[in-house]
Amino acid sequence: MLLKNIKSSRPELYEKSEHNIWLDPHIRKQMLTEHLNTESDVASRCLYYITSTVNFIDSHIPDKSELLDLVCGPGLLC
Repeated sequence: MLLKNIKSSRPELYEKSEHNIWLDPHIRKQMLTEHLNTESDVASRCLYYITSTVNFIDSHIPDKSELLDLVCGPGLLC
C-alpha cells in the first residue's frame, strides 16, 4: 500500500511530500466510483444537475457554437 510509509506526525502547513494519495489503488477506485455515480453529488454532480446545467447552457448559446469546459473533474458536462 502506498500510504503505509507516510510519517505519523502532522506535516508543516504546505509541506511538500513525495506521497500522492491519488495513486493509491483503493482511493483511485473509490473516486472513480463516486464520479460515475449519477445519483450522488459526492464527487461529481448528480445526473439531474448535469442535465439541468447542459440544458441551461444550450439555451443560451447560438447553434454551432464552441464551448471550452475549464473545470476540474472527469468532464461529465462536456
